[in-house]
Amino acid sequence: QMAKAAACFECALDKEPRNVMALVNLGYLKQVQGNQSAALAYLEQAYQVDDDENQEGQDFLLTLARLYTELGYHAKAIGVLTRWQTLPGSGNEYLLYRLLGQNYYEEGQPAQAMVACQKALQLYPHDSTAMSFLGLLYAEQGEGASLAESLCKKALEIDGFNADHWWRLGQVLHLNRNQAAALEAAQQGLALQRHHAGCQLLRGKIYQALDRPQRAERCFRRVMTQAKASASLKTQARKLLAAHDVAP
Repeated sequence: QMAKAAACFECALDKEPRNVMALVNLGYLKQVQGNQSAALAYLEQAYQVDDDENQEGQDFLLTLARLYTELGYHAKAIGVLTRWQTLPGSGNEYLLYRLLGQNYYEEGQPAQAMVACQKALQLYPHDSTAMSFLGLLYAEQGEGASLAESLCKKALEIDGFNADHWWRLGQVLHLNRNQAAALEAAQQGLALQRHHAGCQLLRGKIYQALDRPQRAERCFRRVMTQAKASASLKTQARKLLAAHDVAP
């Protein structure tokens, strides 16, 4: 069925290369098939046509922003989300502000990330992802260790099966120098998602703090060899290995 649908949309594009619906639907199909790069190529084309003709829809912008976020194109995600903010009714979309918070965080803009996460929680107080990110931001910016930990734990009360939530709690506990609890959080995240690169990197940092360099090194090397680890996490692992004068 998907192959037939794709053939129909491709035929439509042959006749009309700027057919937004065909481009978007092909993007969605490729995403369902797990071909993220092809999905992004089609959706970006649709986005460019929309930019020229101003016909974008919020569902489409949400999909493109999420894809950019997942693939690590955070500046591009912010561009899409900023455009979404110009549309009527966007001020009531908590997902818009959650994604802005995530991407501002990844781009090293903590002040903007904090404001966006706070806005997401104002719109939807049970948004566990925005809550967890806000806790991590508070910890990293020195806005209150106990409040940061409380937010991360509350996020886990809402969704205790989210490995990212355990990762962020672990980072907060690590910053608070509670290494035993931080390690337990990292292990919980890995139990939920075996190849979670963030939890693996965190384990390495904790072992480093506990003066267990060999275990730390093994964790950093695992991050380096994980295909799905982000470029940012691999860069951190490489730097941490280099700091120990160990060839990555």
